[in-house]
Amino acid sequence: MISRTCRMVLIVIGLCAMFPIWSSIEDTMSEKIQDTVVINEISSNNFSTIPLSWHESDDWIELYNGTETDVCLAGWTISDSKENLEKFQFPDITLESGGYLLLYANGEGSIEENNIYLNFCLSEGENIYLCDSTGRVKDSINVPEMKTNTSFARLADGINEWKIVYPTLKTTNADAKPVQEKIVAVPHFSMEGGFYTGSNFLELFAEDEECMIWYTMDGSVPTEDSICYTEPILIENRSGEPNNLSAKTGISNMENFQYVPEELVDKITVIRAVSIDSEGNRSDVITHSYIVDIQNDPEYENLPIVSLTTNPDDFFDEEDGLYMLGKEYEEALYASDWDVKSISIQPNFEQSGKLSEREANIEIYDADQNELLKQKVGIRIHGNSTRSLSQKSFSIYAREMYDGKDTFNADVFGGNNSYHKILLATDKDETKIKQRLHAELLKGLNVDTQKFRLCNVFLNGEYWGVYWLAEVYDEQFIENYYNIPKADVVIEASAWPQELIEITENKDNLSEEELYNALAEKIDLDSCIDYYASMIYIDHKDWFAQNTYMWKSLSVSEDNPYQDGKWRWMVYDTDYCERHYDENTFIEASHDSWQEDPIINTLMLVDAEDDELAGVSLLGD
Repeated sequence: MISRTCRMVLIVIGLCAMFPIWSSIEDTMSEKIQDTVVINEISSNNFSTIPLSWHESDDWIELYNGTETDVCLAGWTISDSKENLEKFQFPDITLESGGYLLLYANGEGSIEENNIYLNFCLSEGENIYLCDSTGRVKDSINVPEMKTNTSFARLADGINEWKIVYPTLKTTNADAKPVQEKIVAVPHFSMEGGFYTGSNFLELFAEDEECMIWYTMDGSVPTEDSICYTEPILIENRSGEPNNLSAKTGISNMENFQYVPEELVDKITVIRAVSIDSEGNRSDVITHSYIVDIQNDPEYENLPIVSLTTNPDDFFDEEDGLYMLGKEYEEALYASDWDVKSISIQPNFEQSGKLSEREANIEIYDADQNELLKQKVGIRIHGNSTRSLSQKSFSIYAREMYDGKDTFNADVFGGNNSYHKILLATDKDETKIKQRLHAELLKGLNVDTQKFRLCNVFLNGEYWGVYWLAEVYDEQFIENYYNIPKADVVIEASAWPQELIEITENKDNLSEEELYNALAEKIDLDSCIDYYASMIYIDHKDWFAQNTYMWKSLSVSEDNPYQDGKWRWMVYDTDYCERHYDENTFIEASHDSWQEDPIINTLMLVDAEDDELAGVSLLGD
């Protein structure tokens, strides 16, 4: 009989002998492609990775079929709750072998045009469960913390190894680039951006001696293919250098805006630098603009200067650049002999929304050459008809994803307000001066107006012309001026909020007094009268409904007279005004303005002889 001690020794020997086998099995399992449909990639902090309009910022889940056969998902379920594994049931859809299926986790719970919208969103720390038609859990994953526009993915499709990466929607994860975890210190500049006279030498220093510094002077993001810093950089007036961006063609589909300057435009020096260690880890990009020997020229005196810096290919690549017509559109345009209406595709500069936003850097200096703002931002092309101009407008966004700040805490317009978004509005058609004029004329009335500041703009170091810095009508604007929390504000970019239209549609069932009282409960009548009277007086030809803005608070507070839940009006886009000096603006402008508005028409039904109600008939007196 074997003693207990000997038996234990034999067990230990056996376990040791089997350890390499178990280790081999474990290694194999970590690399083995799952023999089922699996959760392959997820994103819970998405901003703009989904190429689908209006859903670009949805959370999402990617499924992958790693089996050798097609799998019908009818009856399968997916959920973020262990207690309710059947939260969302798949329709009769087949996932091909080696195929991917993208699920939009936005809480809608619907299926539209083969797009699946789940009835839940993703939250950090929760588990996601995928079950087959028998209710068996086939796969599950815990949602980790993710940076904006990153995903948690298997390192290769179906493999049991995960990493935070840059998304690879509907394509193999084998090509995914892991998100850098190591923090590398940014390079130091011996000269801050700003105004200088004469030639100067800029020195760059890496905090870590093992890092090398790479830099660019054309606005592009520096890489190891850029200029390696080995000696001081000469900073001087570059206005005598050939034009680059300003010499671009293919940026307008209007024949009369095919302008390319014949003379050399002024230029400033923009340096972008990054530190990269021996393992390829990168620091953040640092950007400084140097304005040398032009600041005292008459065209720059008494005006702020704005320097915008962004990757030139993002805007000016001939095929994909967002400032450009785009190769496909340009070929169609010339083939049609500039018959713009006959072209079914859109130029690149018509792209909008989050998918069209690119990272950039903005520096703003006031007229006294003091730095007002230096910040990493998001930038998009802004506007409607002005997109076709050679000088286009820009929307500038503050976002945490760029540098941890979601506001511009700079006194750009005076008043020490904070802004989430500001505009750089083109003045190429010389109409923005009207908006500034109207804003000044309407001060003191019960309507909102924007602040404007004329400025000179440089784009990637080249002079880009005169622009207007302008405030934006958003929830932050209302918080700035009315002290109402932005989360408690709603803005209607339309002349007719639905709740007001419902009242006007019921006018046959209500008396004049009931109509008045119903509307008076919903709108600020002083704001209404001031707004309509002002728009008629200045002959606003481009008024309804795209250029009418209104706002109200969602709650009522006795401590704030403006937080009463009533709609108020905002004056917007008055470029197309005062075009006919001899026109009766009250009568002749009626075909495209106030007389077709159901709200004001309903108010004017009130009998002006009724003393208590006569005020609402002011416009008709």
